Amino acid sequence: MKHFNKTGSLVNLMAMNAAHPSELPEVGTGVTFYSWTDRSAGTVTEIVDAKKMIVGIKSDTATRIDSNGMSDCQEYSYTTNHESRTQYYRFSQKKKCWEGVEKNEKGRWVLNGSKSIGMGHRDAYHDYSF
Repeated sequence: MKHFNKTGSLVNLMAMNAAHPSELPEVGTGVTFYSWTDRSAGTVTEIVDAKKMIVGIKSDTATRIDSNGMSDCQEYSYTTNHESRTQYYRFSQKKKCWEGVEKNEKGRWVLNGSKSIGMGHRDAYHDYSF
């Protein structure tokens, strides 16, 4: 399991190790950012390099729409936050996952250690036990 040290959540671990689509997503595609136990949502806002499969992603604003309080059962609506910083990811054919990248001083794309993402769906979750 390639993400075993990036999460403390079995749900996040299973989602991060699920098969990832290897085709280039479209602008508007939903994204889930995986943290230790929390998840946050984002949206693909630009295709930076189709050949290298590099996309720009902005965070979404997740608004809680349920009335379950500090519960594991959470429901959200999502709106793209166009004011948020663009994060860049590329698909690694070798690793079969999306990796965070940034341009270095020479203008080359390099890995930056960004958190893991799931492409094709939006999901937010706040773990109230921490």
